[in-house]
Amino acid sequence: MKKLFIVLIMMFAYAGSCFSQDRILTMAGEEIFAKIKEIDTAEVRYVLAVIDSVTKKTSYATEMQKMKRSEIFMIKYENGTKDVFTQNLPAEKKIPETNTNYVEVRSNKGLFAQGRHDASSYDGTTPFL
Repeated sequence: MKKLFIVLIMMFAYAGSCFSQDRILTMAGEEIFAKIKEIDTAEVRYVLAVIDSVTKKTSYATEMQKMKRSEIFMIKYENGTKDVFTQNLPAEKKIPETNTNYVEVRSNKGLFAQGRHDASSYDGTTPFL
């Protein structure tokens, strides 16, 4: 039993070392295992990680790859930190002025009475009350 326990601990320790590389998450949802070499204002340079299927060891390709920053959503580094490239995200939509669901509260006078009235219209509609 003790040997089995030691073997399991060794497997988990070894499995963690197999995935010790940076991960690039693209805007298309692709995940690329690599080692980041350089990040500048326009592009990211990296080398691809190659995992041996037999020994599960990670080595890196010799050829430097590059990708535009506009194609990258996030980089997760080996040490656990993240870089999120927010300038690539689509802008949030603002609420239009003509939206009837949008209510602007200028004073809180009468809000308690309005809330009580609204709550009474839902009285007995849930299984808990």
